Amino acid sequence: MCIIADKYDIKHLKARAIDLFTAAAKGKAKTSEFAGAASQAYEASTVTRGICDAIVTIGVEEKALSSTSGADSALRKIMEATPESAVDYATFLEGYPKRLSKAAHRLEKRFCCPSCDHEFVCEVPPASIFCFWCGREQMIDVWLRHISAE
Repeated sequence: MCIIADKYDIKHLKARAIDLFTAAAKGKAKTSEFAGAASQAYEASTVTRGICDAIVTIGVEEKALSSTSGADSALRKIMEATPESAVDYATFLEGYPKRLSKAAHRLEKRFCCPSCDHEFVCEVPPASIFCFWCGREQMIDVWLRHISAE
């Protein structure tokens, strides 16, 4: 359905096909059915970018290529057979930490307490940070001047 929608430039049908595929594939990234769908998507004469993006996103979110999946995982074999899928995974994973931090709207920083010099990691931006070692609380602008080198 997605290939036909892509061929005839029917955006709503393509979006619907991608949504249906994503809903059906959730929770199945480590199955042979998911690997079969990935194989068909990447080996199609006209590769549909939306489906391939959904395959990569689901595969990463469900850790289908983790070390616990084993070297003989079906998805890993697909990546070996179709280099384009491996490139898609690498491209996705390259920016993955940035997407996670933007989604969470938080950042971890290592601070050195201005009162007792004890170092610890804290998520920012709270309004103020409390040092558990000396018991002093400072506003975030004071703490930002005391970021430790990692």
